[in-house]
Formats: sequence, structure tokens, C-alpha cells
Amino acid sequence: MLFYSSFIQTDLNNAKEKLCRQVMSMMMMLMILKFLSSRQHFASCILIAQAIDGLVDDRGDW
Repeated sequence: MLFYSSFIQTDLNNAKEKLCRQVMSMMMMLMILKFLSSRQHFASCILIAQAIDGLVDDRGDW
């Protein structure tokens, strides 16, 4: 009975570790996606700034 109990405990620990790794992996993916989306937003802001700068250059002044 003791061996069976320790076997179940080992299985539970393995399942817990696997779940923790999966959760950490998902959190890392979400952080990467958030970082990429913020960089994309930053890149679009740069494009808008460049377009405005182009308008200023074309007209000379506003």
C-alpha cells in the first residue's frame, strides 16, 4: 500500500510539474505576443510620424 501511495504521489508531482511547465510556456507566449504587438504599434507610430514629416517637407511649413 505504501508503494502504491508513493507511486500515486510521484504521478501527481509529475503531472503538477508538467502543468506548471505548460502554464509557464503559455505565459511566455502571451508575453512575446504582447511585446510583438506593442512593437508593431510602435512601428505604425513611426510610419505615421514619417508620413507627417513627408507632408511638412512637401509643403515647407504647415
